[in-house]
Amino acid sequence: MFLLRRSIPYISGLAIFAAFLLLFNISPLTIYSFSAIGIIPVIFVSIILWRLAGPLPKKEKLHLVLLPSFLSLGGFLFVSFNAVSLWNYAAAIGISVLIVFFAEHIFTFVWNPAAYEPYSIEQISRVLQYGILFLFSSFIFFIIIVGLPFAIVSLAGAAAVVLCGISFFVMQKIAPKDYYPLALILFFLFAQIFAIVALFPFDPKVSALIIMIAFYVFTGIVRQKFHRTESLSRVQGYAAIGLASLALLLLTARWR
Repeated sequence: MFLLRRSIPYISGLAIFAAFLLLFNISPLTIYSFSAIGIIPVIFVSIILWRLAGPLPKKEKLHLVLLPSFLSLGGFLFVSFNAVSLWNYAAAIGISVLIVFFAEHIFTFVWNPAAYEPYSIEQISRVLQYGILFLFSSFIFFIIIVGLPFAIVSLAGAAAVVLCGISFFVMQKIAPKDYYPLALILFFLFAQIFAIVALFPFDPKVSALIIMIAFYVFTGIVRQKFHRTESLSRVQGYAAIGLASLALLLLTARWR
């Protein structure tokens, strides 16, 4: 049983990578084949990760399962519109490796706690949150370009940000009564940010990176506040990093 649990991280990563390869090699790719290829591996990986998380509370297990599931679904949507094969293979490899590392941390936390480094799941969860946000935002900005209703798509983007935000709040052990108002602020703030960014002729991936930078600044400030380490210099630090990253991105970005 130990060997089976030990192999789950690698089985998870391989299952998702195999799904990407199928997506790359099936032509024409219909909505039905895309759904089958995308959903079946995600369900399979969700089941085995749920088993891997074993004795953890159901709420915590659900959160740990949903993160790699949304990352995989975001990756499948990303490669469905992105025509550059190099980007597609980079996304496939990166997402698969991230899922392996994430599942490894779950295994260590649950079944080998002596080797677990404190807060490592929280840290890699933030990487997955950024990845989910980038992938879904890229897809959302692409469907804005092809003509879907602007307002509805902006609200969908804000909803994706809120889901990543709630994941962040949960991992930071912030009580629901405290993060519900923040989630509402996050929704309305990022609905406006999506609407503004969509007005500019950026490549969808560039627009998604702008959303990710804004999310980094927002969650960084929230983290400082709830960990009682908030100070003007720390807030200025997050703002400075965000502005510097944004400036570098805009100077080097490709416009559509």
